[in-house]
Amino acid sequence: MSRMDLLKDLFRLDCKKLSKNEKALLEMLLFVCLVKELLTYYNKEILMENNLVTIIINDLLINNEYSIDALANYTNFPEEVIYDLAAEINTQPTLALSMRLVELHAIARRDLYSELVKKVIDKFLNKS
Repeated sequence: MSRMDLLKDLFRLDCKKLSKNEKALLEMLLFVCLVKELLTYYNKEILMENNLVTIIINDLLINNEYSIDALANYTNFPEEVIYDLAAEINTQPTLALSMRLVELHAIARRDLYSELVKKVIDKFLNKS
């Protein structure tokens, strides 16, 4: 499932009228909003975005949904990079890797992300 398909499904979006650049900007905006909600969900006061990637990787591994090899294949990053992030040896993942891991986590935890999306939408609608 592509990122845009996932976003369209989670946010119930019709993106046919958006340009390629508008789709990319929307994707980044929604990604940022979801990451903020994930940080709140995991309720870590000093949690940094790079620790969030570690939590996501370990959540996928602990629940036996994916192996290090499967995560590496899905993200197109070497197994060593995924392992180092999971073990907190590397604490600075690239944006591309972070996005792919959040995307995969959203597929695996669709119910969680549906709730997070509701919160994001509610925040946007209730902003003054």
